[in-house]
Amino acid sequence: MEQELLTVGLMARRSGLTIKALRYYDRTGLLRPAAVDGATGYRLYHVGQVPEARLVRTAPSSTPGSPGCAAPCTGSTRSEERRVGKECRSR
Repeated sequence: MEQELLTVGLMARRSGLTIKALRYYDRTGLLRPAAVDGATGYRLYHVGQVPEARLVRTAPSSTPGSPGCAAPCTGSTRSEERRVGKECRSR
């Protein structure tokens, strides 16, 4: 079964991030899209990346120029997401 892909606009709405933030996180490697259309350059995200995007949104380092927890999201487990989130908030 193929996983549903979301455009950057749909990903922004589902995650609570802005399109501009998603593009920034792609450029910095913090949250990469699952695919990029070679002809158009459109970013496409898997539905399963929405929780990762929400985690990035809540991490202190998710804003440009902030020090801290800027580790890329790589499909971590929910317990790993909680651990990373807790570490980031404690800084």
